Amino acid sequence: MMGTGNSTLGTVDGLYADRKDGHPTFATVTTGASGSKTSLVPLDRAEFSGEQVTAPDDKDKVADAPTTMS
Repeated sequence: MMGTGNSTLGTVDGLYADRKDGHPTFATVTTGASGSKTSLVPLDRAEFSGEQVTAPDDKDKVADAPTTMS
């Protein structure tokens, strides 16, 4: 997943979809130097191009997002 300024935010590991319409609402993104953190990134303003997802967020915002520890 890419972020603002063409920065790499991490690797998309999974998606959460709306139960009613099936559209993806959040992505789980592996972040951190060792890939030990998984952050939830909202997709409501993300752009999709082929296999590339770009979120309108920067690394700091994703680092502060809710996480789960792997």
